[in-house]
Amino acid sequence: MNTEFNQANDNDTDKNILELLSKHKDEHIRAAVALNDNSEENTLLYLVGDKSEYVKDNLLMNRNKFNPKDYIIQYCKNTQLKPVEECDADFILSLRLDNDLNKHLSVVENDLDKQIQWIKHYKIREASRLEFYFIIQSDKDNKLGAVRLYDFNKNSFCWGSWMIKRDAPNITSIESALTVYEFAFNILGFNQSHFDVRKGNNKVIEFHKRFGAKIISEDELNYYFIILKSDYEISKKRYNKFLLN
Repeated sequence: MNTEFNQANDNDTDKNILELLSKHKDEHIRAAVALNDNSEENTLLYLVGDKSEYVKDNLLMNRNKFNPKDYIIQYCKNTQLKPVEECDADFILSLRLDNDLNKHLSVVENDLDKQIQWIKHYKIREASRLEFYFIIQSDKDNKLGAVRLYDFNKNSFCWGSWMIKRDAPNITSIESALTVYEFAFNILGFNQSHFDVRKGNNKVIEFHKRFGAKIISEDELNYYFIILKSDYEISKKRYNKFLLN
């Protein structure tokens, strides 16, 4: 144990060994990996879903490791996720102001400067790996929509602010959801997702149910869902044709 702890703390430890230690059963070893300057980006991202407060605290201190520039996530044949930048503000605002898309979302002002400022503040949270906001795009860099992962709570994450423009290909919703789950479960290391959907948003409600999500509670406005990684792994078999081999 002492040898592994020393390796986790040593900045000269091989990156592959640090990746293995990031999955160690001892939280103090994982926490040391989270703070190690030699830990690679994907190793640090995997620790986002860790239950340990020691790990989370150290991960926040190692905030400068995540470089979203040119960071493209692709698990599906036609759809990618790219971290939002300030230059995407106009596109995001156009989605938020589309009356067909914003029926079940909070109202925003038609103010580009405020949208840019929101993204600037978001980038601080992103650097600390507290939240991820993505542009959904085709493999030809054509912007198709946006989606956000947030409220990271022990081994569960929430996702929402999911908007897909009206002329996007029909497969975009399926492929973007698959990419969110693949990234959150397999890269960030979460074991569960929790999210809410407004009542009356029937297409989205049925969509999530087909993916294996279950309603666990409701209030006047929303249904509250969870989906376990294990349930997703079963459900995704029917969507295998959309995934890269």
